[in-house]
Amino acid sequence: MPDLMPIPDSDFTLGTFRDFMTDWLNRTDISTQQANMIIKRGLARCQRDLRLAQMERDLTVQATAGTPIQSIPIPADFLIMRQVEADNTSCQPVSYAHLLRLPKQPGRGAVFARNEGDILFRPYPQSYARLVYYAKFQPLNADTDSNELLALSPECLLFACLSYAANFFAMDQEANFEQRYQQEVTTLNNVNQEMDTLGGPTAVQPATGYFWA
Repeated sequence: MPDLMPIPDSDFTLGTFRDFMTDWLNRTDISTQQANMIIKRGLARCQRDLRLAQMERDLTVQATAGTPIQSIPIPADFLIMRQVEADNTSCQPVSYAHLLRLPKQPGRGAVFARNEGDILFRPYPQSYARLVYYAKFQPLNADTDSNELLALSPECLLFACLSYAANFFAMDQEANFEQRYQQEVTTLNNVNQEMDTLGGPTAVQPATGYFWA
């Protein structure tokens, strides 16, 4: 395996990335099925460790026909919440047990809690509710598929995969691959934090208490 293998200029797909990764591994005993499994594991790890602007999603639900919003289903690609807002006020998280003790009626200055597959509100927002959350990367299923991470930093996914593969195949390079992966994660997260700082406040300041309609 060479000490440095340049990243191709063209955008990666699952198929071309798999070929590139197996070239780095320099093994003849790895099947396509094993390579795809390694990429899946690497992608899952990157999702756990990265918090990037490219992972942010913004979901706004409007109240209709004067009916307040009691809950919002958690999106299928949800990883972790970043901000919840309702009727121009930042919502504060509470425990589900605490939320159940609050009146079930419209109001403003809401709190929220997660229960199974829903985000629940008290009091109920009367205009809109907005979730800003970190989402999973687009899945890589077909050889022609690409996603946000392959476009932004194929190196991060590469070293996540190589670290996993080196452990799987008991290779001597595991520590080196792991170090490179940690460097990529740190760099990407630091850049994202700097972008947040330059952009100013990322959340509306909470109101004092909440009020029932």
